[in-house]
Amino acid sequence: MVSGEWAWPFASVPKEGPKLVGEQNFGKSESRAGGFHDGVDFGDAQYNGDVRAIHGGKIVKILKPGDMNVNFFLIWEVTDDGYGIAYQEFASDLSDISVREGDMVSTGDKIGVSRKGETGINDTHLHLGITKEKDLGKALSKSFTDDGTWLNPVEMIKKGIGD
Repeated sequence: MVSGEWAWPFASVPKEGPKLVGEQNFGKSESRAGGFHDGVDFGDAQYNGDVRAIHGGKIVKILKPGDMNVNFFLIWEVTDDGYGIAYQEFASDLSDISVREGDMVSTGDKIGVSRKGETGINDTHLHLGITKEKDLGKALSKSFTDDGTWLNPVEMIKKGIGD
């Protein structure tokens, strides 16, 4: 069930969805741990600039590199209708993140900025993940496991937009 308003994380993504290739896509992966990619990577140069909330909710956690064994910045949003959303790998430092823990965001609100290629530090793309798991630790423990914990973000957003 997809409820509420949904949007793409970048204004440049057309309504029908992003142009993703190979390992940017959700699901089976030849090169990733466990053979699974738990989200989609908006890595093309056309997908940068303001990163927008794809669904309304509460910013529950912002991780820095080294927190909970992650190597990048991660924004964790929990929605009222039961989804956990991870926005990660786009930020080089905290100045690229526009929200704080405890903030409520609406669909389309700016949560940060991707400066692809400007700093060269963990800002190669936005990795976007959606799960029905609201606990970040549990969700991260399933990052490389194809057991239904992680959902296909492109399909979820398309359903929410009413494609």
